[in-house]
Amino acid sequence: SITLLCKASPLRHARMAWWYLKTEAKQALKVHTAASGLRQKLSIDADAAAAMKERRYDADEKKDNAAELKLVTRILDLVSQDDRGGMFDNDASRQNAIAIATEQVGRWNAKTALALMEAAGVADAEVQIDE
Repeated sequence: SITLLCKASPLRHARMAWWYLKTEAKQALKVHTAASGLRQKLSIDADAAAAMKERRYDADEKKDNAAELKLVTRILDLVSQDDRGGMFDNDASRQNAIAIATEQVGRWNAKTALALMEAAGVADAEVQIDE
């Protein structure tokens, strides 16, 4: 502790340590005072803070949902081309997979995975997901 340091140090060192302690305490008080003043000027109540957090969460969720649907279409675009560069004729299964992914965006289950694999051309896919 600072008291033991002051007792064990020569007088000159003890005075320097005490001066340093007082300076740090003053700076900490100034930071605390500035933070309290800023909090009072902003005067954000708990309801407003919760509303701002909810808006940010909703915006992030919309971005994530759009990115997930884009990923599904990219997967289907990658697997829908055969070696000759043509397109497979599985538009119905592709639309089914996109529809299921859109309905269950953010919460995939076995039905979604199975539809996506069937649209990708995987025959007789056996999917077991513990839900």
